[in-house]
Amino acid sequence: MPLPGRDVLPGRNELMGYFFVGDAAFPLCENLMRPFSGKMLNVLKAVFNYRLSRARRVIENTFGILVARWRIFHRAICASPGTADSIIKATVCLHNFIRRSLPARDRYSPPNYVDNEDVLGRWRQEVEGCSLEPCPRLGSNNASFTTNQMRNNLAKYFLTPAGFKQGQIEYVKRT
Repeated sequence: MPLPGRDVLPGRNELMGYFFVGDAAFPLCENLMRPFSGKMLNVLKAVFNYRLSRARRVIENTFGILVARWRIFHRAICASPGTADSIIKATVCLHNFIRRSLPARDRYSPPNYVDNEDVLGRWRQEVEGCSLEPCPRLGSNNASFTTNQMRNNLAKYFLTPAGFKQGQIEYVKRT
C-alpha cells in the first residue's frame, strides 16, 4: 500500500516518513514502526513505546469493533479481492457513519466498549474465537541505520513541547 511522501512534524524542521504501526512481531522498517525491545528502558524509549502502543490501541479498537459488530469479519471473507475490498470499505463507512450519529453511537459502542488507558474494552469478549489472532514473529531486529535514526527522532519528538502528551512521563514511570 503506497504511503504519502515525507512531511515535517509540527514544531520540527526535519522530514519524517509516514509509517504503519506494528508490535514486536514485526521488523523495524522505514514504513513500519515497532517498539524498542527490552524491559529496563530509559524515559525516551519508554515514552516512545507508550505512544506507539496508544496508536496500536486505536487501531485494535477499530478492528475489534468492526469484527464484533459485522459478522462478515467472524471468518475469512470468501470473495474476490475486489469484492472483499468493497465489503471492507462499506463496513468502515458504516462504522464511521454510526460513530458520528449520537443516538446510534451509544448502542453501537456503549461506554466501556473500547479500551481506555488501563482497562480493556468489552468488544474483546465478543470477538473471542473469531478471526482476530496474534501474528507470529515476521522478521529480525536488524534494521538499517536510517530506520533506527527515524525511530530515535520520533522518540525525541515525543519529548519536545510540540510532541509532548500530558501524563506520558507519569504513565511510563508507573508501569
